[in-house]
Formats: sequence, C-alpha cells, structure tokens
Amino acid sequence: MSTTSEGVQPRRQSLLAGASPWPLIVLSLVYFVDELDNHAFNVLSSSIQSHFRLTTQEFTSLSMSGMFLAFALLIPVARLADRARRTSIVVVSALLVAGCALLVGFAGSALVLAVARLGKGIGVAGNNTAHKSLLTDYYPPAARPLAIGVHTGVVQVITGAGPLIAGVLGRLLSWRQVFIIIFIPMAVMVVIAAFLREPRRGATDLAGPVQNDSDGRPTIRSAVRQLWEIRTLRRIGLAVFVFGPVFLGLAPILPLFLSGTYHLDPLEMGIVLAIGGLANVAGLLWSARRCTRWAEQESGKPLQRAGIAMIVAAPPLAVIALVPSIIGATLALAATQFILGVTIAPYMAVVAQLAPARIRSFTFAAIILPAVLGGLLLYQLPQLPSLADTVGYKWMFPALCPYLIVAGLIMRSASRFVASDYVRTESPREGDMR
Repeated sequence: MSTTSEGVQPRRQSLLAGASPWPLIVLSLVYFVDELDNHAFNVLSSSIQSHFRLTTQEFTSLSMSGMFLAFALLIPVARLADRARRTSIVVVSALLVAGCALLVGFAGSALVLAVARLGKGIGVAGNNTAHKSLLTDYYPPAARPLAIGVHTGVVQVITGAGPLIAGVLGRLLSWRQVFIIIFIPMAVMVVIAAFLREPRRGATDLAGPVQNDSDGRPTIRSAVRQLWEIRTLRRIGLAVFVFGPVFLGLAPILPLFLSGTYHLDPLEMGIVLAIGGLANVAGLLWSARRCTRWAEQESGKPLQRAGIAMIVAAPPLAVIALVPSIIGATLALAATQFILGVTIAPYMAVVAQLAPARIRSFTFAAIILPAVLGGLLLYQLPQLPSLADTVGYKWMFPALCPYLIVAGLIMRSASRFVASDYVRTESPREGDMR
C-alpha cells in the first residue's frame, strides 16, 4: 500500500515539476465561472430580448458591445498588469464580472442591461491578460505547457458545458433567477482568489527573476520593439492574423447552422457543443503532455506540430457541413475540435517561453490582437458572412478551410527561429537591470 502511494506521489509532482497545483486550480475555476455568464446570456437571449422588446439589431449590438470592449482594453489592462499586482487585477476583474452578472438579473431597463454587459467586458479583459502571466511565473518551463494548456482548456470546457448548464437552469428558472444563481459561485471564487500570492516576475525562468521589479518598466513603444525583435513571435502573429476568420467566424456560425439545419433546441445544442468542447480539451491535454518531450527533441518541434494540426483540421471542418445527419456533423465537429485543441498547448508554451518577463501580460494581449484584426480584414471586409444569406450557412465551413491551411503553414515555418530566439530571451537580463 505504501509502495503505491510513494509511486504515485512523484508522478503527480512531475506533472507540474513539483509546483503546487493550487494557483492553476483557482485561476481555472475563476475563468470557468466568469465565462458561464456569457453562455447563460447567449442561451437565454430570446427571453431577454423579448422582455426588453429589443429589435434583433439592437440586441446583437448590445450583446457584442462587451466583447469588443474586452478586446479594446486588452493592451491598456496588460500594461497595468505589467506594472501592478496581477493577483489584485484578478480579484477586481472577477468581482466586476460577478457584480455585472447580478446586475443583469436585476436590470430594470435596456440601459442597465447594456451597462452590465460593458462591465462584463472590462472584467474579461482583466482575466485574459493577468491569468496567463501569473501562470508563467507560478510554474517552471517544464510545467508551463500543461499549466497554460489546462487553463486555456477551461475555455473549451465552458464552451461545451456552459450552454448545457444554462439550458437546464433556463428550463427550471426564469432568466433573471439564472443570473442570480450563477452569481453565487462567482462570489465564492472572488473570495478564494483574494488569497493567491503574487509571484516575482520571471521567478521560474531559467535566467532567474527580474531585478528591481518596481522600477524601469518599459514603455509601450519599447515593449512593441522587444516583441518585434523576436522573429518567432512575429511569425506567430502573422499565423494568428490569418487564423482570425476561424477565430471570430466559427463560434457564431456553428449554432446558427445546427439550429437551422437540424432544428435543435438550446439543450440539444448544448449537448452537441459540449461534445465538441470536450474533444477540444482532449486534444489540448494530449499535446500538453507531449509538448515538453517535443521541445527536448527539437526546440521548434512544438510549433511544427501546431502548424501541422491546423492544416489537418481543415478537412473535418468542411465535412461538418457536408454530412447528412446530426450524428455525422457531431463526429466531424469533435474531430475538428480535437485537432484544433492539439495546437493550443504548443503555441501558448512557446509564447510563454519567449515573452520577456517584464512584459508578459502585454505579450499575451498583443498575440491575441492579430486574430481580431484578421477577423475584421479577412472575414468582415470580404463579406464572408453574406454567404450564409445567399447560399446557406453550410458553405461557410469550406470557406474557412483555406485560412486554416495558410495559418498552419505560417505557424510551422516559425519553428526554425525558435532555437535562436530561446538563446536570446534566456540570456541574462541586462535590459531588465536598467
């Protein structure tokens, strides 16, 4: 009996290189309950829209306002996270999201509802920037692929489980009661997150923690210059830009296609999306467990695998729209999500390794913005959404496949710069001493 216990303990510690799993658990649960609000709003949208007597255009503008504000605030909040205590930003952001969820439940007018969604966007901006920066300093390089992969995978879990949970609650309660109920776990996680310790920036890096952490923080111009000098990140940014139409386009297209083609109700749709979300997490965990071994074999190999996975994901994405049954579409969705999940851990691990310690929050924010810009320039300006109105939603899936293939080729090409960029970023931090 004791032999088994002694054998299991080192295995558990090796998963996170001996670091405590507690920060990962807390930050993942904070993210999970915060995102539950979004999915409840989407599932219950028809009830909310009819209650406030909003037109479709008015309601769509209201619901999207929070998301656009979250993206607009990524860089400012990231700069704040590189200067202030990140644990404080996590607590304040989670508190803001929880308060806005409660405000939705008690909203007496469309104006109050709009304020609540805008507040939610501000809170999400804080979560997106501070969490990954903290995880990078909580966990050493060997554990980062798994830590960041698990945290990122929470997004996919809630993408699947969120509509399912909201659908069940929506059948039992009014839409106002649903938001009041989900406020409770949010408030609990705010209290728990308040006890997280603030790690030193770069504390787990090979080069050691940065010196004079409170002084000499770079300006936005110098931060952009630092990132631009890292060739791997430049190439990853281009790949993310091309991936933008898939990033912004797939999420709204999929439920519209499923409901329009197979006439699924919210609960049934939640089940299908849950299957896709769980498949994505399975792919993420599969690659996260192998990412360190790939990097040991060759420093650029994780990005090679991520690029290949993007390319391989294109055929099943097209098949989603071509199969004649919901079972076939669900299986194709699961295959697509699993393969896309494989890309997450290698990509995020390389970004975490190459991000300068003083501007890690800025780096994680800056690496997301090309996807938003790519979605606007490559998806909205060519009016790809108009395909849904003219030839049907199903043709949107094949239209997104070329973006996946090109993004995969670019991501794979970034692998040849990783080794030299690692040497540069892991050298002693003279720049941090200024």
